[in-house]
Amino acid sequence: MTTRFEMNMIAELACLNMAVMKALSGLAAIAATETGRKGDYLSRILETGLRDLSATRYPDIPDDQLPMFLEMASARYTDLITGIRERPA
Repeated sequence: MTTRFEMNMIAELACLNMAVMKALSGLAAIAATETGRKGDYLSRILETGLRDLSATRYPDIPDDQLPMFLEMASARYTDLITGIRERPA
């Protein structure tokens, strides 16, 4: 069973995720009007974001769990960017 605290944390993350998706969608649409290619902009965002995720220190994640954490975070980030790329402009 999910506690109220856990539901609030998940709701907060869902809200932040949606805000980021909307902001990036808007930026991608602007990039598409300037270059005609929304995918190029999002490809750069995906590439640099994945690189930055792996370069960031996560002091609360134990060293033995860091690879799994990075794999999960990278998969979620890729899904977010890919979802924006696949939406019509």
